[in-house]
Amino acid sequence: MLHVVTPLYGIVDWLASRDRVRLPLDRLWVVLLYPAVWLVVVLLRGATDGWVPYPFLEPEQGYAAVAGYCLVILVAFLVVGAVVFWGRIGRRVVSPTAG
Repeated sequence: MLHVVTPLYGIVDWLASRDRVRLPLDRLWVVLLYPAVWLVVVLLRGATDGWVPYPFLEPEQGYAAVAGYCLVILVAFLVVGAVVFWGRIGRRVVSPTAG
């Protein structure tokens, strides 16, 4: 549900909604808040009890590999966030001050 249905619903919703305001890229950092906190929690739990929910975050493969995967996750969120923030090509952009 979380990894298949929710992203598909998000894509359909994003494509169907044509009158959204274009968001400023200086707010793109907000997209990283949840995945960054999630990664910290997962890595702390892995360090304390040895369990992580994904095999690519297992510390047995080395901390450099885990750090690389964390970087890939954050970059992926930035790319998707940038597409959502500015991916309105060919669509009407509504001004936030328009009444």
